[in-house]
Parts: sequence; C-alpha cells; structure tokens
Amino acid sequence: MASRHTLCLLLVLAAAGAAGASTVAYDDRALVIDGQRRIILSGAIHYPRSKPEYNFEGNYDIVRFFREIHNAGMYAILRIGPYVCAEWNHGGLPAWLRDIPGMQFRLHNEPFEREMETFTTLIVNKMKEASMFAGQGGPIILAQVIENEYGDIMAQLNNNRSASQYIHWCADMANKQKCHDYATSIRMVLIISITVEPTLAAPPVARTSQPATTTMLLWMSMPKYGHLKNLHNVLLSMETTLVHGEYNESSYGENITIKTPASVMVMRPSTAEEPEALNWSWMPENLRPFMTDDLGSFRKNQLLEQISTSSDQSDYLWYMTSLEHKGEGSYTLYVNTTGHELYAFVNGEIVGQKHSTNRDYVFQLESPAKLHSGKNYISLLSGTVGLTNYGALFELVPAGIVGGPVKLVGANGTAIDLTENSWSYVTGLDGEHRQICLDMPGNNWRGRNEGIVPVNRPFTWYKTSFDAPAGEEAVVVDLLGLNKGAAWVNGNSLGRYWPSYAAAEMDGCHVCDYRREFNAAGDESDLQCLTGCGEPSQRFYHVPRSFLRRDGEPNTLILFEEAGGDPTRAAFRTVAMATTVCASRGEHDVIAGVNVARGSCGAYEGGWES
Repeated sequence: MASRHTLCLLLVLAAAGAAGASTVAYDDRALVIDGQRRIILSGAIHYPRSKPEYNFEGNYDIVRFFREIHNAGMYAILRIGPYVCAEWNHGGLPAWLRDIPGMQFRLHNEPFEREMETFTTLIVNKMKEASMFAGQGGPIILAQVIENEYGDIMAQLNNNRSASQYIHWCADMANKQKCHDYATSIRMVLIISITVEPTLAAPPVARTSQPATTTMLLWMSMPKYGHLKNLHNVLLSMETTLVHGEYNESSYGENITIKTPASVMVMRPSTAEEPEALNWSWMPENLRPFMTDDLGSFRKNQLLEQISTSSDQSDYLWYMTSLEHKGEGSYTLYVNTTGHELYAFVNGEIVGQKHSTNRDYVFQLESPAKLHSGKNYISLLSGTVGLTNYGALFELVPAGIVGGPVKLVGANGTAIDLTENSWSYVTGLDGEHRQICLDMPGNNWRGRNEGIVPVNRPFTWYKTSFDAPAGEEAVVVDLLGLNKGAAWVNGNSLGRYWPSYAAAEMDGCHVCDYRREFNAAGDESDLQCLTGCGEPSQRFYHVPRSFLRRDGEPNTLILFEEAGGDPTRAAFRTVAMATTVCASRGEHDVIAGVNVARGSCGAYEGGWES
C-alpha cells in the first residue's frame, strides 16, 4: 500500500561484525553475543525519513535494507513500533486510524489492538521469511517491541485500568510473535549506546557537543560526528575492561582542564569557485478555483476539524463560504482557529495571514475586510506543519478552524456570524493536485528566458536546473532568503522548509559556561551554552546523492513558496569536515561517571579512569 500516512519503523544500526547465525542473550553487565559480552555503539535511522511514502516496493524494500546492513558487517536493532514518537506525525500512527469506529490510540480497545497486531505481525513475518534475525544468520540481534515512552503518559490518560490492560496485551502480543526464537526480544539492556538523532524543540537553539562526555549513558540528541567518533574509539579500546573488570575512582582536584578533539562541519560551494546564480523560472499557484464557494468537494453548515476532513492528505484545507450584503461596508474579520497557520481571502484578495507562535497552536486572526453590494466570498486556507506526536490522547488534538467562531464585526459593533454558514471544502492546493513538483510536461513556467523572477510573492512555484556537485561529499541546498514552503529535487521531496523561522533571542546566548552540573533534560536550567539565537532555525536542507542525476544530466529543484521569499539567494553546497580542533573543559566542571582520556589533544594517548 503506497501511502505517506502508514505506520513507521525505527532501525538502530550497531557497529559490530555480523557473520553467520548468532546467539544473543544478556546478563547483568552487558549484551552477550555468541557468548561474548559486547558494547553496542549505535546510531538510529528513521526508516520512513528516507522517503515521504512508505511501502515495500522499489526503494521501500525493507528486506533489502536489512541485507545491506548485513553486507556492511553491522548488527541491527529492529524497533517495530508501531508508535515510535520520533518527531513524526502522530508518532508514526496514520491519521486514517482516527476514522475507525471505537478507535482509541494506545489504550485497551479492539480496533487499535487489531491494527497494531496486524502491522507487527506483517513486519516480523517479513523478517523471518527473509532470515533476517540473528538466529537465522541475519543482522537483527534485538527486536524492540512494542510500545515507546508509555510510562510517561499513563498517568495523564485518566484510565489506569485500560492503560494497564493495554500494556499487558502488548507484552502478550509481542510474545506471540516468537521473535525470541531468532533474536533477543527485550526493551532495554545494560549497554552503552550512543543514540544520535535530531529532535525538534522550542525555542530552537543550538548547543555544543562537549556535554556528551558527561552524559554518555543518557539519551542524547547531539549529532557531532567528530566528537562522537573519538568517544566511540575510546569506548572500543576499553571494551573488555568495561564489561568484565572493576573500576576505580580518582580525583584530580577542581582545577583540572580537559581538552577533547572535535571535528567541525563546514559548508562550502558545490564547485571550487562560488557557484553562479541559479537561473529560475516561476509559476503562480492557481488560487482562482478557491476564491468562491462554487467548486468545493462537499458542503457543511459547520466548521469541520482539519485532520479528519482532509485525512492528512495535504497540509492544506480550504474553508469557503459566501454572503449577501447590502451596499458597501468595512469590517474586521475574526477567525478563531486551532492552527497551525491561516490565510484569509475576501473576494479574491488576500487580507491576512498568521501562524501560531506557541505549542497550543490556538490563535485568532483579525483582518480588515471590505464587502461590496451583492454576493461576497470569504475563503480561509488552514495549514498544518506536522501533527502532534506525543502525550496523552494526542490523536484528539484538533487542527483547523473546527467550531470557529468566524465573524465579521463592523465599526459600530454590528456582527455577522458566519460560523454556521454553508461552508464548502477542498483538500490541498491546485499545484498539489496537478503534481507540479514532478515537473511533468504542460506546465506554463514563466521567466525562463526573460530573467525576471518575482520575489516575496506568496503562493508561487519556482524551478531551476543545476549540475550535481562533483565528489562524494554530502550535498545540501542553502535556502536562506526563502520564507516558508516545500522543496523537491527531481521529484523527490526534501520536505518543508522554513528558514525565516528564527531561533528565540535568550539571555546569555553565545556565551558558554559549563561550571555546574549539566542537565540533559533540556529544561530552562540547561542554558550553559546557547548559540544561534535570532538566527534561522534551519537554512541547509540535505539532498541525498541518490536523488541526483550524474554524468552531466541536468537536475531540477522545484520550490513551492507559500509565504513569499527570494529564491535567487538559494545555492547548493557540499558538507566537508574541517580540521580537528581542540576544545577545553574548564575548572569546576562536574564530571561524573565518565572515562577521561589523559594525553595530548588529538590521537588518544594514555590510560583511562573513572
């Protein structure tokens, strides 16, 4: 089934050899593979992030994915889910589940448990049939089933009995899969595992990688390649001692200075010289069909919830209505929405735009609106930027203009309530239905030869051609100058972009001070080193080389600019590792339970102690 809204997997790749059938167990000290205690150094790959759709054909062949892991000489830890959180829409659970009668996410009810068992059985059977478990000679040494971070939300569900029944059902269902016949099926083992994966946070500020050494046994989200590579090398060098030996603690006083090597990633032009400006063509999004309420998919005398109405087939849902008015009049249009963003049009003209600036998403749009005598049209475009993925009953969190109210208020206080008007609905944009992102023949691109490209124009499509950067270094596109929208390379989605969304300005930004205990929880007390305040939350977007055509074939970048930006500033760059630098940890740092390398900054020298 090809759908961008089906269930998700998370795979963890463990850097260790995997050859022949293996026996996997664990004791109170470590994971035991073929009778040997092992340290597992791992990184997580969110399988569905590689493509916007998810099925088992072509590039979505998960069995082939595991074979490649095996061929690379690595173990794999399969986290089946289906709820994986992972900053993914609904934590990986598809929106269509909400429409099944009697459905309650992550509680004891037949509809959810039926769908969950169907998915789990499908994945496990695929792995068994392809001999992917360690006991069959495959790479999978652990199967992590079946829930994720459930303890944190059980108390919030207000149904302890149902939650308890559900979690026991999960255990029974997992045992029925008999994964333990082929690999160890456990949720957690006593191993040192460095998990590197991105997280989304508000406000979006960057932190350095140095605290990783003081919290290496905790959950981390600091993808600093050079620093972790060196840390991994140290851990592997003392693997035998860690899993078998005893440890001693030594104090070196309060004024010790520790230097650690760290590699810095730099962005550089895609060629030796600064690249020439990209040559753009453009096309306006066709808004005309949505400026009246004549051509909707259906009508309702109420304002509907967006996710259920659109089945999450698009970020966008149109709400369109009309009203008769005698003479001309000036009003303020009030729209109450559960977000995440909203555009308002009156008689074909955009009159207002707003997006939520808080986690609750609820906000009110106030825009001037002039009505003429006769029939007037009001069109509201509601947009989402991802669905809630965590918390109790998150599937019940609404989006869109559900319930409103929507009203026009005159200067004299008179109000026209449109909440229960006849509203017409359409999911998605015209350009989405026409699949402009695939650059099929017949699209009327403008400005290809004139060199005139409008900037800061909302609801505009842009297209350019470019050559694949030489070499094998990672490729990114720098979208600084763009506002908010979505990007595709050769028809492959790079996802949403929003470089105009800036990190918050916070006191103490750009000043690093580690002279107290590091708090990995990420709360306000964890402000020892903040950078990037006031800067774009993200400006570089990864372009997998598998998306690119080589040997001189042209590549196509297509942007849909929703809010109005400047594509002429966009550029392609490659990512290189700069020369290793030394970073110092100063006096009064609280360092607990960390193996500190003593020696020169650079190559590891000397022994190690706690």
